[in-house]
Amino acid sequence: MSDYFNNRENGPRARTEKVILLTVWGGLVETVQALINSGAFGTFDVAGSIMQRAAHVASNAASGICFS
Repeated sequence: MSDYFNNRENGPRARTEKVILLTVWGGLVETVQALINSGAFGTFDVAGSIMQRAAHVASNAASGICFS
């Protein structure tokens, strides 16, 4: 067991990853897009367009496309 000052002051760091891989984001985006297309979120035009825009933005982010 290491006896570092930081560990004594703040406790040991969590040893888990906090990074979400691009493949996982891609899967999430595809799942949401499939649910939107199937009408799982309802047929409200405003809500549908917001969800589609959100899925589009997330899809672009997952594929590394950025717009300024």
